[in-house]
This record gives sequence, C-alpha cells and structure tokens, in this order.
Amino acid sequence: MEAIRAFQQAQRLDPNCAMCFFGEAWARGPTINLQPRNDELPAARGAAQRALALSANLSPRDRILVQAMVIRTGPGAAFHNDTYMSYLQTQALRMPQDDTINIMAADAQMITFPDGTQPTGTLAQRFLERVLARNPNHGGAIHYYIHLTDWIDRQNLAVPYAERLGRIAPAASHLVHMPSHTFYGVGRYQDAAAVNVAAIAADTAFRARLNPAASDYRWGLNAHNMHFAIESALARGDGETARSVSRQYRETYLSGRLDPRTQILGTATFYTRGLHDDVDAVLAMAEPANVIDRAQYRYMRGEALARRGDASACVPRRRQSRLCAMARTRPGLAVAAVPWRKSSNMCWRAGRRCWPMTRPRR
Repeated sequence: MEAIRAFQQAQRLDPNCAMCFFGEAWARGPTINLQPRNDELPAARGAAQRALALSANLSPRDRILVQAMVIRTGPGAAFHNDTYMSYLQTQALRMPQDDTINIMAADAQMITFPDGTQPTGTLAQRFLERVLARNPNHGGAIHYYIHLTDWIDRQNLAVPYAERLGRIAPAASHLVHMPSHTFYGVGRYQDAAAVNVAAIAADTAFRARLNPAASDYRWGLNAHNMHFAIESALARGDGETARSVSRQYRETYLSGRLDPRTQILGTATFYTRGLHDDVDAVLAMAEPANVIDRAQYRYMRGEALARRGDASACVPRRRQSRLCAMARTRPGLAVAAVPWRKSSNMCWRAGRRCWPMTRPRR
C-alpha cells in the first residue's frame, strides 16, 4: 500500500524519525475497510517497537501516539483492537482540543463496530463532530464522519462536509468518491454519480502518473467506484452515464479471467443494458454460460421485454414469473429491479424505482 511505502521511504531518508515508524505501524493495522490484517502484525509490531526506541525526544502528544501503537501491536497473534480503542478514548477525553487524537480514537471505535446499523451518540460520533465544529475542512475527520453517518443512517448530518471533501483532496480517488455515500443517502443521485465518475478519473490519472505496484485493495476500490457510479446514475435515470461507466466496468472487470467479487458488482451492467440499451440489441445477445451472468441476462431480457410491452416472449418458469409480470405491464410504465438487502431475490415496483436498501459499507 502507498502509505506503507511512503513511511518506509521517510525512514530511509531519516532513520531516526520515530514518527515515520509510528506511521508504518498505524498503516499496517486494521482499518474499517481491511480487517483483521493479522498477517501484518509482525511488521507492525516491529515498526511500533522501533518508534518506541526512538521516542525519547518526542513531544508528550507524540509519545501518546507511539504508545497507542505499542498497545495495539502487543504480544499475541492478533491486533489488540479493544485495548487500543480504550486507550485512545481515554486520551481523547483528556485532550479534547487535539484533532489527531480525537480522530484516531473515533477510528479505533469504528473498527470495532459490528456490521449493520449503529446507534447514534457514540464516542466516535462525539469525537468527530468535535473536530469538525472547529475544523470543517479536516479531510480525515470528514472521511470517517461520512462512514459513520452512513452507518447510523443519518447521512444528512454529513452533507456540509461531503460537499467539501473532493475539493480538499482532488487527487485522492477514494476521498473524491466518499461524498457519494452521503449524496446517495439523501437522494442526490446525480451528485453521487458525478463524484464517482471523478474518482474513476482520479484513479486513472494516479496510475498513469506514478505506475504504482499492483494492489488488490486499490483494484477493489475502483470497482466500488464504478459500481456506485452506475447505481447512482440508474437511480437518477441517467442512462448515458450508466452506460458509459458500464462499458468501462466490463472492459476492466468482466473481460478475461473473472473474479466472483467484481462479477457480482457487474450485475449493475446488466441492469443498465436492460433499462437503457437498444431493446433489439439486448434481445439479440447470446445467453452466457456463467450461472451468475445467465441469471442477470434473463433479468435484462425481462426489462427489455417490459420496455417493449411484449409478454408473449416471456417463458413463465417459476423463477422468471416476475420478469413475465414486468413484461405484461403496459408500455411506458416505469418498472425496475435491483437486488434486495441480503437476498438474491429481485424486487420490482410499477410506477417507482426500487432502490438498493444498502450500499457497500466501505
């Protein structure tokens, strides 16, 4: 990852830089996107211990940060996330004016959150809102706050900050993307699509400029950006953007050897074809051999038949019954289908769009 390589380069330039080793230890630890990362623990522990050995001349605040990494990477086969969280929460309550400690304490708690909707009023929320009240342009605080408000289903709280983030870090594709979590949650689908299109462009520019080493994580984030752009554009009824990004997605992730994770996200490209491609072209497509693609292909055909109002071509198999129902609706009636939360079923509603109940959490 780029952060680890950057801190290691800083260590080569200044072997006595304690905070350069602190940074490597932090970058190797669990995040809200990557867990549990126990394979990184030995290297993270080594970096934390080196930071501790060089910490004599650090400020009291920086020694707190180093000690946090020592606690997190303590003895054992796993990171000590709960102890690390408790330590940073104590320090944040003791030092409410310190932005870095408050943000790190919020992140430490968010890492321990279980999947699903979270309660409001956690210390993580208090810490982030404290920082943003005095420093509304803090990119790190905004990033975590967007995630947190997504998880507590209060995306409206993050709108003023989400509108700033892309301007603060225009070359960081993930931060350019992040406001879409907020925009989608408050119904600003066009804005959600636009920032993801910008994030895709930022990632392309980054790779062209620096030719970084391959990264499964960055590869996955770019797929997330494309998928989010497609779904947001579909929610807005923006077929042009959905089709454009779908073409990029198919070229990048659905050609050659397939990965099941990105193949699942690629179902959005079938939605797009069914909803916005030429009907005759859609119906002329050959049925794919892959079982996942075949299921989406049949859905796509159902959408195309619905747009044509042609129920006669729909085979009334049990698993296609909803597609037949779609095809029997009168021409021009708005009908759509997307995967429902934690289910492989399709939902459809005549007269209104049926949206994804959740977005990818991270």
